[in-house]
Amino acid sequence: MAQHVLNARVTGLALYVTSSSQPWPAQQALPPPPLVADSYRVDTTNSNNEVVISSCSSTSSSKHNSFTATTAAPKGAAASSDNGSNVSDAASGPSTSTAAYLNTVSRLSSRPQSSVDAREAAKFAALAESWWDSTSGPFAPLHALNAARCSFIRQGICSIRGLQQHDAEPLAGLTALDVGCGGGLLSEPLARMGAEVTGIDVSDEGVAAAAAHAAADPQLAERIRYQKSMLEEIVASGARFDLVLASEVVEHVRRPQQFIADLGAVTRPGGQVIITTLNRTPASYALAIVGAEYLLGFVPQGTHKWTKFLTPQEVAMMAQDAGLTVKLMAGMGLDMRTGQFTLGDDMSVNYAAMLSKPVTASLATG
Repeated sequence: MAQHVLNARVTGLALYVTSSSQPWPAQQALPPPPLVADSYRVDTTNSNNEVVISSCSSTSSSKHNSFTATTAAPKGAAASSDNGSNVSDAASGPSTSTAAYLNTVSRLSSRPQSSVDAREAAKFAALAESWWDSTSGPFAPLHALNAARCSFIRQGICSIRGLQQHDAEPLAGLTALDVGCGGGLLSEPLARMGAEVTGIDVSDEGVAAAAAHAAADPQLAERIRYQKSMLEEIVASGARFDLVLASEVVEHVRRPQQFIADLGAVTRPGGQVIITTLNRTPASYALAIVGAEYLLGFVPQGTHKWTKFLTPQEVAMMAQDAGLTVKLMAGMGLDMRTGQFTLGDDMSVNYAAMLSKPVTASLATG
């Protein structure tokens, strides 16, 4: 196992949502750390879509403590809004096609238990034609992330499953579900590593772009199947996969705890869930929001909402609640010399997590 990949051991001890030694963005107060607790409950259904961490300590009688793990963006910050202005001009309103798409996804996301965020989905639908522009397009940062993401997947899966990571197709014989596949940036490398891949997205435009790109390679076209679908529909279908991936997706959904539970539900017992996302730290605000969106223009303004980022501890707690075990975590940092991301131990901005589903899984987790 490469030395950069960290072995994350979640022991059930107190997990701090943020370190008191690390300053919060300007004019924001740190939430109080939780008490040492026997268990944690993560509730993301409050009116502000905040992640609420509750601790229930057996050492303090029946005392119950809770605090919100999210906070408003720093004063004066140009955080993303939910008015749709990142899709089209706010004064004139969205285009007819965008409005129709938004209405369609709104109907889907209004179904009970759906984690789809209609406006987040619409952002990416409007950019679908740029998925494979690896140099100057809005998805160029994802292209730069790909080598690190693929390295984490290859090394982690091979280590956990006892496979040979240096084989040409180490994932041969495994099935994979790429949730929120977009244009197929991760589906294609998975297929090249030997996996039989199903890519799903709520955007017609993204799925069409992915299918058109894969069609140029007969081997990819044979190994990848794309479809417009919500994760909840896959859960209901009964389909199960050896590997389930959600790369740069969880920070865009409405109900992250339910989303992670659904990722586990479509994973076969003994299978793995891979999540890559952004940490909620001052560093990620400075780099991913202020720098990438507003100063350098690497991605469109409003692409991310900092308060929706999840810390590694929050992901670990949500995973545990879903019956999943954290096996590996690693940071992904930008190498300024090459412009590419590499694996490392700094998880303050981008990070990856690999979770496993027990071989004997409970009925509650699929």
